Amino acid sequence: MQMHETADAAAKKASQKRVQVTMLVLLLLALLLVLLFLVLCVLLVLTFSLLQMLRKTYDEVCSNFKPVMHHFFLEHYAQPTTWFERRLAYTRSVAVSSMVGYILGLGDRHTSNILIDEHTAEVIHMD
Repeated sequence: MQMHETADAAAKKASQKRVQVTMLVLLLLALLLVLLFLVLCVLLVLTFSLLQMLRKTYDEVCSNFKPVMHHFFLEHYAQPTTWFERRLAYTRSVAVSSMVGYILGLGDRHTSNILIDEHTAEVIHMD
């Protein structure tokens, strides 16, 4: 009988230990979730701040450089169908040259080494 009581006491003690360990694990998981939430909040604030800085920089650059490319098309292609065809040719040639340049690893692309063909409106890379 006494042996049975000591086995019950040992089982009860082991059960209490498992409950304590489980509670400790749950507490640690809760703390980990709170820490993760705080990290995500900090990252969100930093991302928002970075986006605000980038927007401010973008606005400053745009205030100094007004877009003028549309003037080229309006001055050279007065007919709507011609204007549309040349604009489409320009857009496609820029897209293709950008993809090819990226795939080949071409660098040094700037306005000093890119020309626009006035007849077809396609871009021409100099070097």
